[in-house]
Amino acid sequence: MEKQALILAIKNAKEQAEIIANSLNLSIVGVKHVNPSVRHQSFDASPMLMKSAARLENSSTPVESGEVSVKASVNVEFIIK
Repeated sequence: MEKQALILAIKNAKEQAEIIANSLNLSIVGVKHVNPSVRHQSFDASPMLMKSAARLENSSTPVESGEVSVKASVNVEFIIK
């Protein structure tokens, strides 16, 4: 998930930079700097899921219910000419 989020963030940054460069009759010729950022956020599960997890608590493998959100952003300085 983290890798996919970063790939999408970089793709979006490049697309935006290309729009700006093209509108100025310029081209992207390189990258000066890249600063990626990835955040993970957990969400508590619903009470029903918690009851299901409680039933599984006695099993040999611990199970935690809930969701995880992964958000990626990237700050890219492109070189345009």
